Amino acid sequence: LILSVPVRAQQVVSYDKGVVSWEWTQPVGVASSFRFKCGTASKIYTSVGIVADPSLRAVPLKSVLFAPGTYFCVMVAANQFGESPPSNEINFTAGDAPVGVIMNLTVK
Repeated sequence: LILSVPVRAQQVVSYDKGVVSWEWTQPVGVASSFRFKCGTASKIYTSVGIVADPSLRAVPLKSVLFAPGTYFCVMVAANQFGESPPSNEINFTAGDAPVGVIMNLTVK
């Protein structure tokens, strides 16, 4: 799993409009859900947001975070046999974005 969240220089992402996205390659087995694990310190994850639809590769931040704040997060794939190893860890602050900032710009 490769996890990303749109982050500007200040590392503040809009809690209401921010999106978390991930890449998933399925080497063995099938994911029945994804778990977005977060905490306020690196490698200490105290909350879990569940993405129940395994076909999704992006969700709004507020659907997997319980409140604005500063987070360290990883994503794992899960099925009836357990969890995958965690993705890379990301660190960001989810809060109010400054007025006039363009969010979630993607070029493909």
